[in-house]
Amino acid sequence: MTEKNTIAVFANTNKKKDNQPDYNAVVTIDDTNYKFALWKNKSQKGLSYLGGTESKPPPDGEKQQPSNNEEDEFPF
Repeated sequence: MTEKNTIAVFANTNKKKDNQPDYNAVVTIDDTNYKFALWKNKSQKGLSYLGGTESKPPPDGEKQQPSNNEEDEFPF
């Protein structure tokens, strides 16, 4: 994704375990990409929603370490 202030959400077609996300997302704000892992949830009132966690970008000047765990990688 190269456009500013956009979001793309992809179904996790490689999900093999319950603790893996149902969806992966990339949000671009200005020139920074943020990655999110999202899971399907139900509220106490029975409403469906997506909840998740963010993968913070590395501090300026530092490169993100590649993951050795294939399950942690985004499918895009």
